[in-house]
Amino acid sequence: MKNLAFVCCLLAVAFEAVAGLPERERGDGLLVRVGAGAGFANQAGTGESAWYGPKQKGNCGFQYSVDVLNYCRSLGYGVTFRHYLHSRDIAGSVPDLLDEDVQVMYVAPQFSNIDKSLFFEGLTSNIDLGVGYAHYKSSGTVGRYAYDAPASGFGVNVNIGLAYQVNRHLSTRLSLSGEFYWFYNLHDGNDYSFESPFARRDKLKMVMIIPQLSVAYHF
Repeated sequence: MKNLAFVCCLLAVAFEAVAGLPERERGDGLLVRVGAGAGFANQAGTGESAWYGPKQKGNCGFQYSVDVLNYCRSLGYGVTFRHYLHSRDIAGSVPDLLDEDVQVMYVAPQFSNIDKSLFFEGLTSNIDLGVGYAHYKSSGTVGRYAYDAPASGFGVNVNIGLAYQVNRHLSTRLSLSGEFYWFYNLHDGNDYSFESPFARRDKLKMVMIIPQLSVAYHF
């Protein structure tokens, strides 16, 4: 519920900002885009775990996103919110020794470029770029002991997409997103009363590739 309230606040702020602009400056108008996709966080970087261990490259998590953009001709600006979730088990000397739930929340100002003359009428391409705040949380159990490792950091997102305009207000989009996150002090302040066979990871550099399908509404 906290995540939903946070997204609603972002949307309200974006709507208020656009509503305050003079009509002649709104250009192509406001776009709200909601998407979902599979996040592959273990293909590069240091993976996604707060502990040193195997990356399990075949695994993928789930990410949903909300983008609010205001376009003027071919350029757009706004905000993006992304939430990545993944539950995973890592076997050590004992089966299912590490049971880990990973979350990454990311919010950033975002800029966009759109090309409306691609192939045929109604099909457009665009590139989005954002840099902003990211929050990481790893929680779960090591053996029978519970742990919680939150951390703050920053992120960068770049995504390239193809959108088809269904009608005046509705469009669908297929995109590929590349995201980089850097977190530090993952276990800062935690004084664990147990010994883990996995070493604690102090810093985390996540690189994610995310194919995504989204629906957009144009105001």
